[in-house]
Amino acid sequence: MLHSSHQCHKQVRSQLLKTSHHPIIEVKLKCTSCHNPHGALSHAMVKNESVNQLCTTCHADKRGPFMQEHPPVEENCLTCHNSHGSSHAKLLNERVPNLCQDCHDWSRHPGTYFSGNLGFGSPTTGAPNTRLVARACLNCHTNIHGSNAPAMRGKFFLR
Repeated sequence: MLHSSHQCHKQVRSQLLKTSHHPIIEVKLKCTSCHNPHGALSHAMVKNESVNQLCTTCHADKRGPFMQEHPPVEENCLTCHNSHGSSHAKLLNERVPNLCQDCHDWSRHPGTYFSGNLGFGSPTTGAPNTRLVARACLNCHTNIHGSNAPAMRGKFFLR
């Protein structure tokens, strides 16, 4: 009796059943779309030399080149994303802003909207700041993979 690879790899199968996942169970992709089952020199037998090369074969808009690169994006997509499936949107390893704060120290964020002593409150009225509702960091920092914005704005991956 033959078993497909996602039946053999229980952890991968459980990830594929999560809310956000690559469309393997919908049969839009197969395990062999990304992996070489007969072996490869790359980690996890991916078809390309690196994870980033593999991801950008489909996600070309994330490839760049960008004037301002986000270092973890250059290094490895798996720094922020789970390749098979996740409970968080867009295959993220954890929710924003927690994911961002794994690397970015909130106390050094410029301005008062997201500072250590005021949190998410408004500095003028004391009321909650609605700019950071729902997506938090991504409300302003929309080009997190990289930016071609000129001058200073591009360094912060703003829209």
